[in-house]
Amino acid sequence: DVNRTINYTMSDGSKAPAQVKDSIHFNGSQTIDNVTKAVTNTTWDANKDFKDVTSPAVKGYTPDRTVVSDKDIAHDHADIVENVVYTPEIQKLDVVYHDDTNNTDLKKDKISGDSNSVASTKDGKPYTTGSRIDDYKNKGYELVSDSTGGKPLTFDSDSSVDQHFVVHLKHGTSTNPVSKDVNRTINYTMSDGSKAPA
Repeated sequence: DVNRTINYTMSDGSKAPAQVKDSIHFNGSQTIDNVTKAVTNTTWDANKDFKDVTSPAVKGYTPDRTVVSDKDIAHDHADIVENVVYTPEIQKLDVVYHDDTNNTDLKKDKISGDSNSVASTKDGKPYTTGSRIDDYKNKGYELVSDSTGGKPLTFDSDSSVDQHFVVHLKHGTSTNPVSKDVNRTINYTMSDGSKAPA
């Protein structure tokens, strides 16, 4: 028999599809000299083909070969080992910082990266909303809600749909004590022109 093993691996070390093993069986016949008992000739089945094996679909990843094909295999062919490597597809997400008071978007951060990886800033650090929220607080905003939960974001494996997150902010307010005096003047006059009270 000629055996074939197909190994699947993920370039990012994540869990890969299960290994596939199959084989081709060959039959042969020998011609033997009945006097000397020597084998004078051996014939084998004609060359055969392995069945094509389609690489399993893994959401968010692309295999370097979609089909493993081994054809025209002779009876004395060495066992075959095929390796299929999956690489992550590029995913996209965005984080919108929204001013609820004015109903306007203040900022939209767009980030792309490999499936199932942690979203990172340009300097390679995990992206979180904390520093940008602090900047807005310093400008007088108050945090209403943050759909990221303030945690690092991880890309999903669905290349057909981008991920969306929203940070809601509102204008902060403060109270300052104020006062105002109201003055009253009472004038006294005498109808006959004589001196009036002060």
